[in-house]
Amino acid sequence: MRLKEYLSRNNLTQLKFSASAGLSNVHLGRLIKGRHLPSIPTIKKIEKATNGEVTINDFLKDKTDEIQRK
Repeated sequence: MRLKEYLSRNNLTQLKFSASAGLSNVHLGRLIKGRHLPSIPTIKKIEKATNGEVTINDFLKDKTDEIQRK
C-alpha cells in the first residue's frame, strides 16, 4: 500500500505520522511525493509505524511504474 493511501485510510496527517515514526515531516513529504526512495533505516521505521502495511516494495513499485512511463 502506498504511504499516502495508508495515511488517508487511517486519518493521519503527515505531521502526526512523521512524529510517530521518528521522521522529519519534510523528509516524509518527499517520500510521499516520490522524490526520494527511503533508506533501509527509514523503511524499517515506516514498516514498524504502519504495522507492515507499507513496505519497501511499495516504494520500489512506484519507481518501477515511473520508469516504465518514460
